Amino acid sequence: MIVNVLSAQQHIESGTLRAIAVTGRKRAENMPKIPTIAEAGFPDYEAPQWFGLMAPVGTPAPIVARLQSKVAEALKTPEMKQRLVVEGAEPVGNTPAEFTTVITTELAKWAVVGHAANIQPQ
Repeated sequence: MIVNVLSAQQHIESGTLRAIAVTGRKRAENMPKIPTIAEAGFPDYEAPQWFGLMAPVGTPAPIVARLQSKVAEALKTPEMKQRLVVEGAEPVGNTPAEFTTVITTELAKWAVVGHAANIQPQ
């Protein structure tokens, strides 16, 4: 099964769950011995887990910019970076435009997968 690092980490560390690979392009910082799926023989595979902060449509640009700036600033603090890495996350703090690109790219990628698997929207 595919599960996020945060949910699986304690089970991997205790030996009750065996990790085969991580789904991102690079190894997880908090579990560097676990290879990526690409390293395990599937070079084109990537399914990173990502999280983001969104605002309602129509939120004024200055508010979005300030919110992004403050969140990115917080993500750069050593305490926050360490906390996120320990929990299996990689802090990014990208701009709204960069995050839009992430979302658009992911939607396009998974639409192709859904179409290939003949998954119909409901």
